[in-house]
Amino acid sequence: MRPAPDEAAQEQQARRTVASLLSAREVRAEEKRPLAAEKEAKKEARRAAERAAARVAHLGTFTGSEEKLWQQVEEAIAAERPKEYDPP
Repeated sequence: MRPAPDEAAQEQQARRTVASLLSAREVRAEEKRPLAAEKEAKKEARRAAERAAARVAHLGTFTGSEEKLWQQVEEAIAAERPKEYDPP
């Protein structure tokens, strides 16, 4: 059985060409690019915040031992070891 002429015309209009499919794909890709960039920016901001928090935690481990650390610095400065500075 053959489709009615109106149905055949609608079917012909509903067909898409390769060019129209590729064009539609490009439009969708353009729409997704800003979303992907925004998502990546959020990830990077989260990573930066995590690094900052880790740095604060690391520096917090020195709290209370400042006097000991400064003593080590002063000892290192006072120690004269010229042979360690000269290349072989």
